[in-house]
Amino acid sequence: MILVTRAQGLAEILLHSDASLGTFAPMIQTAPLARAERTAKKNLARIAARARRDIALIKRRKHDIAGAFYDIGQALIRLKAPAVIRALGHESFAALCQSELDLSVPQADRLIDIVRGMTKREAAKLGPARAAALVDLVSATPGGDTAHGAIRRGVRLPGGKKLNPKTASARAMESAAKSVRAATRPAKGRGRHVGREELALGAALQKELHAEGVAAAKVAVLAGPPGKPARTRIDGVELAQLGKLATAIRAVARSSA
Repeated sequence: MILVTRAQGLAEILLHSDASLGTFAPMIQTAPLARAERTAKKNLARIAARARRDIALIKRRKHDIAGAFYDIGQALIRLKAPAVIRALGHESFAALCQSELDLSVPQADRLIDIVRGMTKREAAKLGPARAAALVDLVSATPGGDTAHGAIRRGVRLPGGKKLNPKTASARAMESAAKSVRAATRPAKGRGRHVGREELALGAALQKELHAEGVAAAKVAVLAGPPGKPARTRIDGVELAQLGKLATAIRAVARSSA
């Protein structure tokens, strides 16, 4: 028996046929290329599959994050109770935050304000950054509104423009808070600021207006000129609702007399 190698076998085929070596050259060259293409496609499919899993993971975890910051705020409210602070052997809530949680008091208070100002569902829709920005904006407004109320009614800004927290970005709300503070801050040299009683009257008037059915009403209490009392700006009251405005003013005047 004669053993024939692959090269010898190919030579025999060429000797006994009209085919030339050039006929087989493309077959010899394209085989490795086809294998390389299949390998590349498999690698690409594997990378894409892993990327899709990562995207799905991020989408799931985004909801976890949205709920987690609200849960942390609820836990912080419980931890802030004096009895809890004493039971843990800390002198203050600040000491507890620093030693146990590695958290600053402003950060903790911001999370607490989110919980006290809106529902968990509202906070989850806004997300941590926008929820914190809304809480800061509401604290800047002198009308005594809550984050929950701001989400429902919007926030009336200086100049009459209305901001919708449901669609506004965190940056837009942060900018709005700065503009509100600038509008309510006493001018230099005036030596005048809005007192607690004046702010309370403004908040009471807005509450009465809402009770009268004027849901869009927004009462701002602004510092007056030197030696003069604070001024009041009322937005969101239609001409047809002036009677309700008068009723609300009388109610506040009676309660403060």
